[in-house]
Amino acid sequence: MLKDRNLEELRLITGPLEELGSIRVSKIFFDHAIDERVMDEIVNVGFSPIMLSGDIDVHIAIEALELILEDKVDMIAIVANNPNYIPVLNFAREEGKETVVITDSKSTDTSLENFADILVYYDLLKVIGSKKKE
Repeated sequence: MLKDRNLEELRLITGPLEELGSIRVSKIFFDHAIDERVMDEIVNVGFSPIMLSGDIDVHIAIEALELILEDKVDMIAIVANNPNYIPVLNFAREEGKETVVITDSKSTDTSLENFADILVYYDLLKVIGSKKKE
């Protein structure tokens, strides 16, 4: 579950998640209109784009809580770089779910990292990805 990201980041993020297991749900949330071509590309990467108004963090938290309560889900991954999702991650752990936080290594707020069983820095994936192209 993630907010507005560019397509390259989406492709980079899915790789490490697929190595952890089967991805059952992948959604990206927007609070603004996006071009239909971009929408098609997001779908082709494997994400369901969701247009929302209001506080996106609240919508993401509710969706995450619903998934956490499903028996067939054993891991929850959230892309974020602010502490708004700490209660969701804490609840996931209480429910016996593994937590994955995908964030920016340059983020000034590191509190999310304390609630991650697995931590992925998407900006470092970008560096690794660009080196592989050489």
